[in-house]
Amino acid sequence: MLGKLKELWQSSDFARENLNFRETVGLLLEKYGYDRDTLLLGKEISCPELISDFEEAVKGEPFGYILGKVPFFKENFFVEEGVLIPRCDSEVLVEKAIELIPKNAVFADICTGSGCLGISVLKERPDLKAILLDISPIAKRVCEKNISSLGVADRCSFIQFDLFNDTLPQCSAILMNPPYITKEEMKKLPRNVMREPALALDGGEDGLDFYRYAASSKDFKNKLLIFEIGYMQGIALRELFGGGDIVPDLSGNDRVFILQ
Repeated sequence: MLGKLKELWQSSDFARENLNFRETVGLLLEKYGYDRDTLLLGKEISCPELISDFEEAVKGEPFGYILGKVPFFKENFFVEEGVLIPRCDSEVLVEKAIELIPKNAVFADICTGSGCLGISVLKERPDLKAILLDISPIAKRVCEKNISSLGVADRCSFIQFDLFNDTLPQCSAILMNPPYITKEEMKKLPRNVMREPALALDGGEDGLDFYRYAASSKDFKNKLLIFEIGYMQGIALRELFGGGDIVPDLSGNDRVFILQ
């Protein structure tokens, strides 16, 4: 089987440029109950499903969708096609939310997707309650599954929610990781990212549609705001909201906007 996998790998420009062979094989072995070094130590197995998954991975299918779960912060979150795959860069937002949300508060997590942001905060702050909101029916299914599996159902709920048309429920803090990729950037996304939902990526012509609405909406007034932003959007966010702080990610790029 290892020879077959190496052959598939070598035939894919995408795989050679974007994936690590050993890590890809190891994760798939774990998915099907094998030790991750089984094949790499020369042991042969028969698992057609593993080969099929590997074929999808080297074609550009997001690996999170293939595995069905993604590690984020301190937990594993269910994901499926139609929901944005959590990224480690977003953990900066979680850390700031844990630090800044007032004691015993109710917070909202808008554009929640899998629920990874809000649920991660709740796991670290047992005094808090949350409302997780997203327009997508797929997000509803996935998020509610994560709420249940991670044991926070007594402190949060999911609401299907259209930011531009619905009224935000009562809360004192708002987390948001909205679509913030520009129209031009959308055309240049890597193949695997393009398979994630455009609904969760496309932020309009300049990537600021959701932030612009938030800056003008009374629902966002007089609340602690903690938003994920694009890597060059810090100045634009400060201009929209008339102030605020920018927190960089581990690469030094703009990542989180905070307005207290």
